[in-house]
Amino acid sequence: AASWAASAAPGGSRAAAAAAAPSSTWASVAALGAACLGASAARRPRQAAAACLRRRTCAGRGGGVVRCAEAASETAIEEVPPYEEPTPFPADQLFKLPEFEMAIKLMPKSDDEELDDDRRQELFYALEYILDVHNSDRQWIKWPDRMQMSRKSPMFLSCFKFLRGLRILCLEDDDELRELAMEVTFCFSCGGYFLSRVPPAMLVECGFVETLVQLGEETYDRYTFQVLVEIITKGNREYVTKVIRAGAIQVALSLLDSQEALPLQQLAALDLLVTLCQRAPIKVAEAGCYDAVKIVRNPALIPRRNTIMNMLRPLVKQKGDDGPVAVTNLGIGGLKR
Repeated sequence: AASWAASAAPGGSRAAAAAAAPSSTWASVAALGAACLGASAARRPRQAAAACLRRRTCAGRGGGVVRCAEAASETAIEEVPPYEEPTPFPADQLFKLPEFEMAIKLMPKSDDEELDDDRRQELFYALEYILDVHNSDRQWIKWPDRMQMSRKSPMFLSCFKFLRGLRILCLEDDDELRELAMEVTFCFSCGGYFLSRVPPAMLVECGFVETLVQLGEETYDRYTFQVLVEIITKGNREYVTKVIRAGAIQVALSLLDSQEALPLQQLAALDLLVTLCQRAPIKVAEAGCYDAVKIVRNPALIPRRNTIMNMLRPLVKQKGDDGPVAVTNLGIGGLKR
């Protein structure tokens, strides 16, 4: 109080009042100055007190201490919030079609797995949508060339899981789902844009050859023979042996001899025999194909029948009905005449 009165006296100064102030007053003012100016003022209390006296917030009449406390609270350092991990980016989608990922989850994992009605219905709708996209979109998927590539990418591994489940669906008891699965297999291997087709090596390594031969023997589905033709034509040379050992020749000949087979089914079987005659004529001749195709009487199928007979005639020695097959048909100029 004495310091404030001295500063208010005429001819007096605040510096003189500060010099004449008691030590207790200096201590209180120094504390207020430290609160206003920060931690550095605690080391210099007299300078802090003088600075506090010069502040207008402490020079007014009444309420100066309140205004000084308010200034101290305003200049106080805010607490640092705790560290938070940055928000991660959403995971990239493997495929553009959510229906394809849903179909992978719904696909059966083994031949013994049974599907309920709801799961079959969801698979049916997903396969229908995927089939429409495959026939219209050129770059909707990239299939792996071999099964070994499935270990390098999660996308290729998902493709392998889809093909594995599709092969199992081709032998499903439900006729509608089985026919749709076979149509999807045909379109993925022969239809659509060539960049989005399944490579023949991937079909063979997933076990489609034995499944297609078995399905062709049971249902005479023309798609089975057309997919086999695609595998033989576009695949490696050893795939021909695999198709023959699976019994494709016998299945095609039994279809030609069947009275229930449709002309389109017989045409698909003849196309398979023509393709095998071009790749392995001796094996086809040993199976008795030359005499078996003679039963074809449909005028639309006679050109295919004549093609097979012309290719096998040099291999068959005409000694009765059961003539032996030549050891080889290779000569310097091509097929032996």
